[in-house]
Amino acid sequence: MTATSALRPRKTFDEFAEDLRREGYAVKFDALAAGESGVLHRFDLLAEKDEGGGKKKTVVCMKSRGKNPVEEMVGLYASAYDVGAEPCYVVSGSIEDKMAEYYGIALLAG
Repeated sequence: MTATSALRPRKTFDEFAEDLRREGYAVKFDALAAGESGVLHRFDLLAEKDEGGGKKKTVVCMKSRGKNPVEEMVGLYASAYDVGAEPCYVVSGSIEDKMAEYYGIALLAG
């Protein structure tokens, strides 16, 4: 099972974290990660797995803060890109569904 297959059907945030652990990821909540830009980014979930040869696979997830979903989604995309996270996920709400589809971000059930 891969990180993306862990979402079919949609999982809750905690179920998703447990699936990542079973796949060998080290999962941290409310974690900071340094991006290529040198900026520290905060994620609700940060999961990393060593892929050998010094390469790491990184997965990130954010919960919506209910502020401006468009800004949140664009911010998550930029932060995930900066830390090299692929894929990235967001706990969904209504507008998040449309934005996630556009940016290729997978959704988790709220």
